[in-house]
Amino acid sequence: MPLGPSPGDPPSRAGTWATEPRGTSAPWPTTTPSGGLLDDVLLQSGVTPPVPDLPLGVEVTRRVSGDDAWLFLLNHTEAEQTLTAAGHDLVTDTPVAGTITLAAGAVAVVHEGWRAGPPAGS
Repeated sequence: MPLGPSPGDPPSRAGTWATEPRGTSAPWPTTTPSGGLLDDVLLQSGVTPPVPDLPLGVEVTRRVSGDDAWLFLLNHTEAEQTLTAAGHDLVTDTPVAGTITLAAGAVAVVHEGWRAGPPAGS
């Protein structure tokens, strides 16, 4: 049986709904809240992504050690994506000045080198 709400079921505050074999519906807890709940909690907590305007399907992680930082970018989409970044891309060995464009399925590791302090908004 497919998971998810049956027609006419109210939205779940727990995540999704599961349809039981007997035809009844019950809340089914999930690891990721649905309906924008997680986005709301993060926004109210002041948590922001490592880069502004992060496209759906692009994964970004910033790793920091001492005075250095590295931005790991993974494009899981089938389209080219452009993101805000500055530093040096270690994968292509090219400088990154403000934006970086990732081809579909591409990855980049940008050494941000924060020696003068972290970028604004970090």
